[in-house]
Amino acid sequence: IAKITAPVCLFSGKGDCTIPSEHTMELYRKAPDSKVAYYLSGQDHNRFVPDAFSQWKPLFENFIQDQF
Repeated sequence: IAKITAPVCLFSGKGDCTIPSEHTMELYRKAPDSKVAYYLSGQDHNRFVPDAFSQWKPLFENFIQDQF
């Protein structure tokens, strides 16, 4: 990930047992500047809670807007 030159946006479900949030934190630490990470409560790896879209969509839209 250290070789990536594009902005990086990471999402992790706090309840993800498949890929724990600690893995996302490690990627975040190793990513170059222009990065964000979001840890969404109530989310696991394959199943989102009913309001998941409303949780991550505005965060991702803000990330995209900040890049342009």
